[in-house]
Amino acid sequence: MNPKVLFAAMVFLWGASSCTSPKKTDESSDQRIFDELSESLNKGILDVWYPRTIDSISGGFLSDFD
Repeated sequence: MNPKVLFAAMVFLWGASSCTSPKKTDESSDQRIFDELSESLNKGILDVWYPRTIDSISGGFLSDFD
């Protein structure tokens, strides 16, 4: 048997066997995760970088602050 075909079949079977359906969670858990991610995004990234990255002279955005 062709080694490439055998390898492709093994990769396909490995990938297919590792697929599982996602676990169902309750809505309160989903909302808690959403709230935590939103707070982290807003406080840790957007509030820090958004006002500082706008280039009002040349337009666009600044990529470093050295």
